[in-house]
Amino acid sequence: MELGLLPRHVGEADRAPVRDPATTRGLAYHFSGDALWAIVLGAASVTAPLLTPIYFPILPFFGLWRGLLAVRGGRMAGGVIGLTISTLGCLVSLLASGLLNPVLH
Repeated sequence: MELGLLPRHVGEADRAPVRDPATTRGLAYHFSGDALWAIVLGAASVTAPLLTPIYFPILPFFGLWRGLLAVRGGRMAGGVIGLTISTLGCLVSLLASGLLNPVLH
């Protein structure tokens, strides 16, 4: 063997952290973290134009971003729900701004 290619001992510091299976199996895990933020931001982007005279055009995009982070992070159920609600928030935001009104008439 060459000196530079000696086998290395895999120690505790070299191992990737493993999640506890009990914390990733529950339904509450899928609706926490980024998924929860995606759902809250999506719901706020849908309800704000309906309940108030103002709307937040950037809010649904933050919900979409958090939904994608949730799906990539393993929170599939909450991420998909957050993406769906944020997509509805994009449509409501376009309606509230008046950009979609000429298309619908």
